Amino acid sequence: MYLKFIFIIILSTYFTTYAKTPSAPNILKHKTVQKGDSLYKILHKNHISRKITNKLLSKYPHLKKVTLSPGQIYSIRKTKDQNSVSIYTEMGKKLLFWHNHKKNSSGVKRVNDELTTKPQTVQGKIHGSLFGSISKHISNPLVPYKFQDAFLLHFNLNRDILPGAKFKFTIEKKYHKNKFIKYGNILSAELELKGKMVKRTLVRHVNGFSFAGSINEANRPFYSPVDYLHFASLYKRRRFHPVKKRYMAHQGIDFALPEGRPIYSVLSGKVNSVGYNRSAGKYISVKHPNGYISYYNHLSRHFKGLKKGRYIKAGQTIGWIGCTGSCTKAHLHFAIKKGNHFINPIKLIKSYPYKAKKKVRTFIAKNR
Repeated sequence: MYLKFIFIIILSTYFTTYAKTPSAPNILKHKTVQKGDSLYKILHKNHISRKITNKLLSKYPHLKKVTLSPGQIYSIRKTKDQNSVSIYTEMGKKLLFWHNHKKNSSGVKRVNDELTTKPQTVQGKIHGSLFGSISKHISNPLVPYKFQDAFLLHFNLNRDILPGAKFKFTIEKKYHKNKFIKYGNILSAELELKGKMVKRTLVRHVNGFSFAGSINEANRPFYSPVDYLHFASLYKRRRFHPVKKRYMAHQGIDFALPEGRPIYSVLSGKVNSVGYNRSAGKYISVKHPNGYISYYNHLSRHFKGLKKGRYIKAGQTIGWIGCTGSCTKAHLHFAIKKGNHFINPIKLIKSYPYKAKKKVRTFIAKNR
């Protein structure tokens, strides 16, 4: 009887100590980008070695130009076999870097951010600058830029905003479970301009969005060259060039988008030139029947088979966003020439690409 009791104890100890395999750890942590952090530093200090990091950034050199801002959230995940770092971008995707110790493999891919969305409404009055007034309510430096994107095509915000003007907007707040990650799109924006409230509403379409309201854009000859308008720099007669470090004329509009996003011809026409130079990088120009020539600079690549004289339809993909030539981050430099002179494109382009015209025009007609 005593031996039987000892046997049961030994058997029970075996099953509790050896037979049970502990579950593999699956640890997820959210961290904040600090001042001075680069993509290289973040990967290295989160257990992706220098060797692996150099390998990934050499294989995908455009990632070296990924911009990180202090306060931006990223996440790390550790399992028994793998470490990964997820960088949440502004455009609804995240960059997932991973290294599997067991298989000795690593990689990077762009995946959906899998975040939940809650709206937040902000309102106030403008005292001083538009940026400073919005920043009193939301400290994120990108939000004022997103707000002004809704109005820049149709209004001169330096001239038309009067002291004490009212503003109001609803913006997406993105969460992973209960952890706030980032701000998304502005869903609606209202701004008092010359004493009158103007409202712009986000209209989603295939792979993008546009801001629309009661303003009729039918008299503008060109469609948008991109799926959504994030203005990085406007047409200026004198601007400090970030690469050449001197003041120069900026004879077009810069649209900030992630590398690889498509670029469309703003109207039908014929290819006027296609090539590469040190300043514009990979570029295309299209000559249109109305006498204008449109220019598209800093492309990552051209659409295959484009050559001078080839006919291009309105809205046709002619290239992809990049950062070639004199460039610090991915964007499209878009310009318009009439005769021998570049002119400001701001009043010539619609707020939506050709493929979205039906949806946006329907919205405008219902909101007149």
